[in-house]
Amino acid sequence: MSDKFLTTGVRCLSKGQNNEGPHTVVRHRSVTIPIYAGTVGGKLRYTIAFYLDGRRQRRMFTDLEKAKHEAKLAAEKIQRGLEANNDLSTRDREIFHAARKILTPLDTPMLAAVEEYARARKLLGDLPLLTAVQSFLRQNEGVKHGVTVPQVYQEMLAF
Repeated sequence: MSDKFLTTGVRCLSKGQNNEGPHTVVRHRSVTIPIYAGTVGGKLRYTIAFYLDGRRQRRMFTDLEKAKHEAKLAAEKIQRGLEANNDLSTRDREIFHAARKILTPLDTPMLAAVEEYARARKLLGDLPLLTAVQSFLRQNEGVKHGVTVPQVYQEMLAF
């Protein structure tokens, strides 16, 4: 996927920033939309750039106030989308944070832990996971993993 409107060849006119960064920024709560100023074909243009529904959006304006207004509308639309996707209840949020805290010392992502747990439960049926692990550990006590046949042979000869 490529962006048809690349900014190469556009001379930026940023305020006191050595031609780097946005000309101005429009904020609405936690959403920020940058407005870039540049010349295209010798004319001053203002460009807003943002992501909406997973797709990059770019719009160009000749008037800064129109660009600010459109950026504000886009920021409000993005914020509404963020709020609609945040469907965790207070209790769910507390459970999420507690689970993340439990997994932190194990350096295991939550999704990986849940997927592995679900696969294990499916294989075990009604047998509790902890019971299966304890049984496995008892049966394999003293077993060395990663031992080669020649090493076992030498150990058997030593007896």
